[in-house]
Amino acid sequence: MAESFRALGTNIEFKDMGKSLKTIVVTSSSPQEGKTLVAANLALIMAQGGKKTLLIGSDLRKPSIGRMFGIESTPGLTECCSEIVTGMRP
Repeated sequence: MAESFRALGTNIEFKDMGKSLKTIVVTSSSPQEGKTLVAANLALIMAQGGKKTLLIGSDLRKPSIGRMFGIESTPGLTECCSEIVTGMRP
């Protein structure tokens, strides 16, 4: 499976060689289709390849990115967005 994600990362990187790719969104129409798995593994491959990488988990009902990487899940996305809008820390 790791080789498949490496191939995906390579394909994305070389898709439009003249353009600098800034954002990738992984989405689907239904739950349980592997969005988190794909996003996390793609982020790992990109980071290992020396690309600046920011992975944002936006599943507000069943967040799992923090658990996958063994990191604190707070503050979460809504707290960070609230801080940006109001200028106050939660």
